[in-house]
Amino acid sequence: MTLDRDGQIELALAAVTSRDAGVYTCTASNEVGRASTSGKVEVTGTHVKRTPPIFISPDEPYSKEPMFIRKPRSSEAREGDTVVIECEVVGDPKPDVYWLRDFLKPDYYRDSSHFKRLGDGPEYRFEIPHAKLDYTGAYSVVARNQHGEAKAVISLQILAKDLLSYDGDAIQFECRLSGNPEPHVKWFHYNELIRECPDFETSFNEGTARLKIKQVTAEDEGTYTCEAANNLGKATSRACLVVYRPETRRLCSPARTLAPSFYTYPFNKVAEEGDSVSLQCAIKGNPAPWATWDKDGVIVTPSSRITIKEKDDVLRVLEIDQVTVEDVGMYRITIENELGRQEASARIEVITQKGKFYPGVRAVSPSPRKSLTYRGRRPSTPRQD
Repeated sequence: MTLDRDGQIELALAAVTSRDAGVYTCTASNEVGRASTSGKVEVTGTHVKRTPPIFISPDEPYSKEPMFIRKPRSSEAREGDTVVIECEVVGDPKPDVYWLRDFLKPDYYRDSSHFKRLGDGPEYRFEIPHAKLDYTGAYSVVARNQHGEAKAVISLQILAKDLLSYDGDAIQFECRLSGNPEPHVKWFHYNELIRECPDFETSFNEGTARLKIKQVTAEDEGTYTCEAANNLGKATSRACLVVYRPETRRLCSPARTLAPSFYTYPFNKVAEEGDSVSLQCAIKGNPAPWATWDKDGVIVTPSSRITIKEKDDVLRVLEIDQVTVEDVGMYRITIENELGRQEASARIEVITQKGKFYPGVRAVSPSPRKSLTYRGRRPSTPRQD
């Protein structure tokens, strides 16, 4: 056994025999504590013969029970992006590894062919090409062998594409698609079919569907859906339009009053103990609504771990650092002005360091599965035409 100046310890075995097979453990200790790592030596062949020394590398930990070297991480992606969830897990014998979507195997879903499971150990990947809003949810990876099981759960949030515009601008939505036979394309504002008129133009050529609005107004805000269909099926894609109103125009004509409502809703989240987690939503209303958050009916107030943010006049965000099982529960945001009041809820669930899963209250949330984030800030001065 040798120890070099860099702290690298090597154990060399010469002329190994079957008696040398087994698990070797290197332990280092001082007055502060101790650390250890293990490696396994297997000897093949029936005849004893001289062989080069075998070096045991501690780079890859050894464990009989399945053990995560690298756990998957919760993530966010935009609709249409490719999502990749990765992990690294070991075990002896090599564990069987499978993935779950909302705690069911992807094969239970009609769109199971859309999900790709890759890797033969110790690295594994779960890929989702062209992610859809409906793919938001909890994803799990489970590794199992005869000695035990290891499990990790993460949350994935797919955000809708968004488009920002000034009152009076001309804007255009584009959606690339394909199909054989060639699909028939329709556009919807919320759930209302958009018909060709002087203010709205639609076109579809060379695989790109377009919707052009010649002069946007406040009434044009909201979610737009492109639907492509043929006799074999249907596909949709969504985006959200947000219209900024220059201050000069507000001075010329009084702003229209609006009761509070949600552009987008908070999503349920799963986090590991010690991670950070955030809930966010987008709102509208005039006068601007005020917002309050509560957890299981108790008002949430800012602290060293909890931050409540307001971004522009639209986004409302609740952030929690270093989550614990005490943070598990149902979170509700209430928005209100003198014209009305609206509520939306989402769960936070926590997995402890020991892998125990603490689910939030299983209540029904009014949140539909759609969301968006906004790029950029609201201009502080009006744009001059």
